[in-house]
Amino acid sequence: MPDTMIDCVWCDGRHGDRYMCDPVRNHVAAIKQRADANTLPTMSFDEPVYVPPAADDQVMSQLVVLAGEMEVAGIMRPTLVFTGRDDHDKPLPRWIYAGTPNDIRKARQLVDDMAALALRRVGAAR
Repeated sequence: MPDTMIDCVWCDGRHGDRYMCDPVRNHVAAIKQRADANTLPTMSFDEPVYVPPAADDQVMSQLVVLAGEMEVAGIMRPTLVFTGRDDHDKPLPRWIYAGTPNDIRKARQLVDDMAALALRRVGAAR
């Protein structure tokens, strides 16, 4: 009897549902359930926050955002890489955000929403 084809929640692919024996599948499902229970929603605010630079902050003079992919636990994931240069023209470290396609879509929306909010606030102050 052929496997039932499923949309896999682990690899975002489509394949038969018998990749794991029942005890392992139950264990992995329990881990996923615990992880899902601790997932916090993306936070955004309705008003911009005044951000005075702290002593250990680095002010960016150039923002670089790269799109890419990386393997995470054997699964290729879309990634966003944030880097740039500081106000002394020194390169900044790379911050790599690897997620599911849905995670990357949420990040795109969050950055778009916060950029629009900051621009509206500065525009209203002029």
